[in-house]
Amino acid sequence: MLLGVVIALRLATLGLYPLTDTTEARYAEMARKMLETGNWLTPMFDVGVPFWGKPPLSFWLSALPMWLGGASEFTARLGPLVAGLATMALLWCWPKTPEFIAGVARPVCAAIVFMSTPLGFIASGAVMTDMAMAVGTTLSMVAFWRAWAADAGERTSQRSMWPWLFFVGQSIGLMAKGPVAVVLTGVALTLFLLVCAWRDGFIPTVLKLWRTLPWLRGLLLTALLVAPWYILAEQATPGFLRYFIVGEHWYRFTQSGWKGDLYGVAHAQPKGRIWLLALAFTLPWTLVAVGWMARRNKSPSSTAPNNVPIGAHSERTYLLCWMLAPGLFFTVSGNILFTYVLPGLPAFALLVAGLWQAHAHRRGTRTVATLAALLTPVAFAGVVLFNPGLAAPFSELATLQKLTGQIIYLYERPASAVFYGRERTGMVKAPDAVHATLTARMGLIALPVRQVAELQTPLTVQGWTEVARSKEFVVFAAK
Repeated sequence: MLLGVVIALRLATLGLYPLTDTTEARYAEMARKMLETGNWLTPMFDVGVPFWGKPPLSFWLSALPMWLGGASEFTARLGPLVAGLATMALLWCWPKTPEFIAGVARPVCAAIVFMSTPLGFIASGAVMTDMAMAVGTTLSMVAFWRAWAADAGERTSQRSMWPWLFFVGQSIGLMAKGPVAVVLTGVALTLFLLVCAWRDGFIPTVLKLWRTLPWLRGLLLTALLVAPWYILAEQATPGFLRYFIVGEHWYRFTQSGWKGDLYGVAHAQPKGRIWLLALAFTLPWTLVAVGWMARRNKSPSSTAPNNVPIGAHSERTYLLCWMLAPGLFFTVSGNILFTYVLPGLPAFALLVAGLWQAHAHRRGTRTVATLAALLTPVAFAGVVLFNPGLAAPFSELATLQKLTGQIIYLYERPASAVFYGRERTGMVKAPDAVHATLTARMGLIALPVRQVAELQTPLTVQGWTEVARSKEFVVFAAK
């Protein structure tokens, strides 16, 4: 019931606010361009100009609902929501425990935690690549643990499909965001294996790792699933692989002000800020978890059920390594977003669900958990319902709705103007073209706010007057 309410609130709010600049509107427009051009191989924001920043999986996820229901905020965000639900569903594949939390299995409570954090709730309805990658990393991490925990020395091919699904998850990550998915999975597993080597010995750990996954055939499977698109993308637009591997996965990590290609945006943050973002976007569950741990430490003789079926310490260690890996990796990077910690959120949710289970017998646990689960979804829904204009400054939709006719953006054009304006909006950036547009005194022009002051005199001389303003742009009409 509680999980259904959280999901329903996210679904109901998908179309209630505009696609925001820069990321959401840009990626939604690229999904729409796939439908418009019929080119599903090369993502493009402007027709004929390849976007080399990301693989196409997340754009495919948004384009398919648009193909069925037309281009809109709801259809653009439906793909990320499906990815969020798929990530959440993978928590059901975590090894089951015999105990229940107030009649509900631990994976269900983990799903509630995952979807009701600000990070999970927002990312599940944001047109970004992160949730699509999270499907892949979560599948790999769940599959590895299932294979590792089941190992008894027999060949992996004789046990189950989980060892193979690890490589399928890596393929999904590579098609959603690229090699960073492999790196984040590798960091988590390396941390876990170091602990195992310290505890059990280096040689036994290496031998068990070799038995756990079909490494050679699994890597071949990954290559078969991923390589065709990468090869075709390089053939279609030569230079893609060098830019994508070196630029997106080295410069973006090492250079805080790196903006990338034509459509890149720098996300400069002080190094180490990733931990503050992780804390802020997992509230209030972080505080709830700390409270539950404090109560358990005060009651060492508690009869709370053991919530881990396969080695409590091993499972907790694995989940902690999984949860901490994104934060550790991005600690030394200054080019970050809050969604960069998303791959660790499923592990956080499983750990919190374990604490929830351990305290299920205590009075007030259900009330605290219910309030924590509803806080973000209800607050978010309340904002978009009763203050719908809050997101307006981050999109050109309101400006375009106020005005009629063609609008020429000078120097730069926001992605939301392209998505909502289509043929109504154009852009000129060459100095001669800008001068010609100003002297023509026809239609409407839009200037970045930061450049209005330096062009104030030419605007006044040419007889332009302000008619609309958004957070980033000012629109002028000829008198």
